[in-house]
Amino acid sequence: MRLISIALFLLFTFACNEKQKSNLSATDYKDIKVVLDSQVSAWNKGDIRTFMKGYWNSDSLRFIGKNGVRYGYKSVESNYLKHYNSIEKMGHLSFDSLVFSEISGNDKIANVTGQWKITGTNNAGGFFSLLFKKEDKNWKIIVDHTW
Repeated sequence: MRLISIALFLLFTFACNEKQKSNLSATDYKDIKVVLDSQVSAWNKGDIRTFMKGYWNSDSLRFIGKNGVRYGYKSVESNYLKHYNSIEKMGHLSFDSLVFSEISGNDKIANVTGQWKITGTNNAGGFFSLLFKKEDKNWKIIVDHTW
């Protein structure tokens, strides 16, 4: 019985994920994926400032992590610079199990969930949920919930 329950759960999860992916236009999916890929590339080069270009440069940016909520672009950037002040500490970043979904077509808001992993001197990993907003022609992270 437990095996059947697990199989049904996985089937339901897969069906929901496919539905979530399908409501985001192919162009928006591609554009958001470029932001994420650019962040990974910048991180793996040890370039926090370029990594931060994926975030909304606003005092209203929110980063929610295990230590609470951090508000504002400068605050988030300074926290990254403080904790990852060398390429050795940064390690190699990768994202996996990404699920894209549009939350509001009119407001151009999308959600991306997935897993993150850093390998290197300080191995770490966890999950994230990102809210993206499209302003003008650029998608930017407006809320980052990483744990």
